[in-house]
Amino acid sequence: MTLAANIALLAMAGLVMAFTLIYLIRSPWRKNHVGRIYATKSVFLSAVLIQIVVSIWYSPEYFGRQPFRLVIYALGALVYLPMIWSLVREQQRDRRKLMNEEAQNAEDEAAAK
Repeated sequence: MTLAANIALLAMAGLVMAFTLIYLIRSPWRKNHVGRIYATKSVFLSAVLIQIVVSIWYSPEYFGRQPFRLVIYALGALVYLPMIWSLVREQQRDRRKLMNEEAQNAEDEAAAK
């Protein structure tokens, strides 16, 4: 069971890394705010998964593990703060836009009667 879980983790890490590389290389992620956020999230998720895979398949105490973990976990937490803020801001903007559109449609329907 442990071996199967480790293989599944290795597969997941490989696929997430492949997705991240394809996204970074082939997509215009630099052109908009959401693309930059998604690229950052993908890079940090890949780094976390790489760290876990190395810990499981190589050694739980490989050289430099603790500093590497500190960097990716601390920076990962820091980059998620603006991502959450941006997500909430975009959702609020979308809701305001929808409410304005609904109000305009109601006004148009009222004027047509």
